[in-house]
Amino acid sequence: MQNALCRGLEDAPDVQDFLSGIVLGQKAPDAGGHRRTFQQTGTLHLFAVAGLHVGIVAALLWMLATVARLSHRWAAALIIPLLLFYAAVTGLHISSVRAA
Repeated sequence: MQNALCRGLEDAPDVQDFLSGIVLGQKAPDAGGHRRTFQQTGTLHLFAVAGLHVGIVAALLWMLATVARLSHRWAAALIIPLLLFYAAVTGLHISSVRAA
């Protein structure tokens, strides 16, 4: 998944690390010192994969199901396993599993 996410960004390792951290919850070595900046500004918690991210993914999947005109029952049958898969891909952190 990381390869697909970062395709075309081979020349921008900082952007790759940023996207992998935001979407997949992966922690990369902080060569640029960005972690300290986010800690000082109080925004580091925004990068932790937790319930908010699971909720955003759920909302996006629900919108796609609505556009595809799926019934509520079918949409739920598809979205719930996908949310559990997302939680597994991001490392099965307690907060993301609970939200899923």
